[in-house]
Amino acid sequence: MNVIETTISKDYVSDWGLNEGIREIMQNALDANDKGFTGRLHYIKDKKKLIIYNRGVILNKASLLLGSTSKNNDINQRGNYGEGYKVGSLALCRINKQVTIYNGNETWIPYIDTHFEIDTPVLKFDILSGNPYEGRLTFEIKNINQEEWLELKKQFIPLCNLKEDSYHKTPQGKVLLEDSFKGKIYSGGIFVSHNKELDFGYDFKPSVLSLNRDRNMVDSFNLQWNTSKIWAYISANIEGKLYDVTSMLKANCPDVKYMDQFSDYTITGKLVEKFFEENSKKSYPVTTNEESEKVRSMGYRPIYSSVSYSDNLRKKLGTIEDLERKIELDWKLFKKITAIDDANIQWVFKVLHKIDHNFKFEMKIVKFAVDTTNSVHEKDKKNLIINCLLLKDRYKILREAIKFYSSIEKKSSSNIWMQLYKDTVEGIEIKEEE
Repeated sequence: MNVIETTISKDYVSDWGLNEGIREIMQNALDANDKGFTGRLHYIKDKKKLIIYNRGVILNKASLLLGSTSKNNDINQRGNYGEGYKVGSLALCRINKQVTIYNGNETWIPYIDTHFEIDTPVLKFDILSGNPYEGRLTFEIKNINQEEWLELKKQFIPLCNLKEDSYHKTPQGKVLLEDSFKGKIYSGGIFVSHNKELDFGYDFKPSVLSLNRDRNMVDSFNLQWNTSKIWAYISANIEGKLYDVTSMLKANCPDVKYMDQFSDYTITGKLVEKFFEENSKKSYPVTTNEESEKVRSMGYRPIYSSVSYSDNLRKKLGTIEDLERKIELDWKLFKKITAIDDANIQWVFKVLHKIDHNFKFEMKIVKFAVDTTNSVHEKDKKNLIINCLLLKDRYKILREAIKFYSSIEKKSSSNIWMQLYKDTVEGIEIKEEE
């Protein structure tokens, strides 16, 4: 018998227990299985023993060095920190779960004992001759009771016996549809963490998520970015699932927060079509009161929406600025101005001059293609383009002029109205339209 002494202290990863120990062994077994080395897992209830094996795999003794790995830079593998089975064995030995590794023509038995030269407990391996499981790398873990086994099964998707209608399969991984998986995150079939905000569970391919060394944490942005990518794929490729996604977008579900980054125009076209069916052709999604006021002034009906739903719709509809540019191009000058119209316009100029005698602008009276549009202003110019239908009511003209002035000068229109009410302008009666 030979003894191999590692420098892995007994207290290394001291918070690891049964789940983490089995996880490290399982991830190696699953990686090997993906490479064609057929693997299996058995639990023998009456012997309280778990057996994990792969055919055709042999560990060399150099793999007992901390940091030694054959998976460097392989993004499709579950583990890449060079710790794997040895640290998993340490965690199991520490909680009195007896581990035996049948490897090649040898039997390896990990245990914790005092270092030969340093007076501290470390992980050691007894190396014995013989292997009853010829041609297989086999891990036997004893002292696992049935209750522990049932909890372990929940940590590994391959042990959950998923039905085909209980998940959606995508290039990034699976969406787990059963309520029992809600918010649970897996990578390569191995449990990572639980995110209570998510509407569904996910089993990502190992190459998709970036995990920390302990495989128990994933960056929130990285997570939502990839769930959004998955749902964009589902909307485009799985029949009848678009309107499930519509409900998620409306509810501002974190699962689809960044879906607009991946939605193609087929998806957004269908979303817009449904949006118009539920509202009207002259509707537009908004997320704030400021946006609502702006959209209404252009003759559109504002529909309050979640940010993610609005982002997806606007990918097809265009931005509010796009709407403004469209309207700015869709008008013609109006020349039938009466003396009363002209007096109303001059009155408005006089009021604005009292507010700010340095402010200069031009007013164009136009006929918009959309009569409900009150006014717009030309980009990068102090030109107010106002609907001719407002000319008979000087207070309507003033309201648009003050809105224009507050936008140009970055001032609050409410404060301007308050100033007008407070300071009586000689010869000018001021009141805001009700």
